[in-house]
Amino acid sequence: LAGPRPERARRVVVALHGRGAEAGGIVRRFSEIAGHDADTAIVGLRTAGTRWYAIRASEPGAGSDAEVARALAQVEAGLGALGRPAILAGFSQGACLALEYAARRPGGLTAVVAAAGSRIGTPGEWAPAVAGTHAGLPVLVGAALADPYANRAHLDATARWFRAAGAAVDAIDCPGERHDISTRQRLRAREIIRGEKAPAGPTGFGNSLASEAIPGALPARQNSPRLPPHGLYAEQVNGTAFTARREDNARTWLYRVRPSSQRRAFAPLAHPRFAAGFEGRAPEANLAGFAPLRLPDAERRDFVDGMVTLGGAGSPSLRRGYAVHRYAADRDMERRAFYDADGDLLLLPELGALTLMTELGPLDVAPGQIALLPRGIAFSVFLHGAVARGYVAETHGRSFRLPERGPIGANGLADARHFRAPAAWYEDKLAPDFRVVGKLGGRLHETSQDHSPFDVVAWHGDHVPFVYDLDDFSPLGAVRFDHPDPSVFTVLSAPMDEPGTNTLDLIIFPPRWDVTEGTFRPPFFHRNATTEVNGIVREDAPADGPFQPGCCFVTPCLTPHGVSGRAVARIRAETDAEADRPVRMGIGVWFQLECALPFALTPWAEEERLAEWPATWGSHPSYFEG
Repeated sequence: LAGPRPERARRVVVALHGRGAEAGGIVRRFSEIAGHDADTAIVGLRTAGTRWYAIRASEPGAGSDAEVARALAQVEAGLGALGRPAILAGFSQGACLALEYAARRPGGLTAVVAAAGSRIGTPGEWAPAVAGTHAGLPVLVGAALADPYANRAHLDATARWFRAAGAAVDAIDCPGERHDISTRQRLRAREIIRGEKAPAGPTGFGNSLASEAIPGALPARQNSPRLPPHGLYAEQVNGTAFTARREDNARTWLYRVRPSSQRRAFAPLAHPRFAAGFEGRAPEANLAGFAPLRLPDAERRDFVDGMVTLGGAGSPSLRRGYAVHRYAADRDMERRAFYDADGDLLLLPELGALTLMTELGPLDVAPGQIALLPRGIAFSVFLHGAVARGYVAETHGRSFRLPERGPIGANGLADARHFRAPAAWYEDKLAPDFRVVGKLGGRLHETSQDHSPFDVVAWHGDHVPFVYDLDDFSPLGAVRFDHPDPSVFTVLSAPMDEPGTNTLDLIIFPPRWDVTEGTFRPPFFHRNATTEVNGIVREDAPADGPFQPGCCFVTPCLTPHGVSGRAVARIRAETDAEADRPVRMGIGVWFQLECALPFALTPWAEEERLAEWPATWGSHPSYFEG
């Protein structure tokens, strides 16, 4: 038993251990998942030995096995002894037992949480689901896609059976082969156990925000009291110097179960494609294009392993410059976290939604959204599907901020209120040899600790992660003639010290209307004083076309560029009425990073560049009528 006695608790969880385990272990696990909630009793049922039954759950005839019948009777007796409805939870063999009991006896349960398990026996042996027998019953299932101990076909059939019976099924899978209760399952399980949706995080880019997972965990008056509430440790994270101007100063106070200083010594971590600084590498002067990053195949990679540096400028050691990376992953960062001490990270998913478990709480980010991860804040990345791919920009100088609107006025572009920070979420969980990777001076270092770093119960400050949905961007443009400069589509900007120049600008080209008259509407031919790095998140492109989601291309500083010869010919052939009609532009999402510094390609990028890229734009005949 963990927590209050069942008769005094608001909620009771009956937990069933897996094969080769015992009741105390599964009780501790679900107590961690519930957040050691003072209103929740976790009751673990014991069985003789370390297994409930000997037969494999997916074997034909397992549903009528004598040991399975005894185990089901023991679960029924345990639930009956409580005398009240309960949540039935289990892992592995315990999950199979929980699902089979729930399928046969739907009454008396308020929810089922069953990770890495399926119903017992083959789907053809199960009695058909009867609509309404499990109406509204929350059921959580799922496993790693390559879990060797979980039968994927039976697990999918289990989810379909409960849905047909009217249950509210959450099927949360994860990539890889790890036989465990995944982080995304733990997040959802806490909501189910407590019977409440996780609170939305505070909003407001640049604001000083606050969040607490337990009422009263955040000190009301001081930052570092002698005895912080609930026995927590107070820890400050500074993203800027102490004496930076108030408008530039960034810091957050964390109130956590254990201090993050409880780590072992760092050791260098080799990464052949995640580059250091760019000193000594010549800037690229030619147009350069890159195909979508290949997805992992034989070698499984998480977000850090799947990072590859495209290029950049400057030096993270000198706190000047930037880098552009890409990632392709097919594995979760279970028992591994990452932080970047060199600068802020801007993450743009292109394929696959992600859950970012940050020290300040979880954030979901999907293609068409962006995530900002400030320097020094540790996070892990969890995939919603089998694979994920996208782009990452890193600024080594000043942090991202919202651009000034100037003559635009008080409204338009990105609103601070649409940037969402995480809500505090914690797990008091021992995790021997939990790995933490840090990036400092352009190089990776790895250490370990004996507990989860995601144990922050409360926080306040302005050095926080954010997620922003690009659909919330309000684009502006010309309403009479001529083409607007792309700066009117700036979402975020990381300024340099020189006025009017920026280390990185994030510009997007969202769906919008073009209503100009007498104007060459495609982007004008240009020689730009900044480097442009373009990428495509979403586009309805021909299969053989060069502009596929996941591709990117670089236009160096003052290198001439423009639209293709075919596009010019098409525009010139239109009548005035055709050329001036209002047109809704774009169904996809393209972005551009504008960089005041030149762009040096990494050796990897030199090898991967598309040799025929300049030919993509075609030739331009003369239309001169002198």
